Amino acid sequence: MGISVETNEKGLVKRIAKSDKSSWLDSPQKLPDVFLPLVLNYTKGQAISKDIEVIPISGQKWGELTQGEKEQLLELVEYTGGRAEDYCRHWESMLPKDPIRRK
Repeated sequence: MGISVETNEKGLVKRIAKSDKSSWLDSPQKLPDVFLPLVLNYTKGQAISKDIEVIPISGQKWGELTQGEKEQLLELVEYTGGRAEDYCRHWESMLPKDPIRRK
């Protein structure tokens, strides 16, 4: 299953679309280095398995990922049994709230 993600001007997720298009996970792969700090139960160089645990990402790290890396990360979340929507909602909930403007 492929995933595409649409973000707003602040980098927050507006929409996640799942499709039947092929995914980078459809054939045996090794995890790209950019994801190594974001997973548990994985040793660099081994094949990707459903035993990998994707840990929460910070908003700052999310903003550093390319569009393609964001989509790959969410595909990995789904592949390992999570929900892309829940994963995004979690890191977005940790962002600082806008300060209240006082008159």
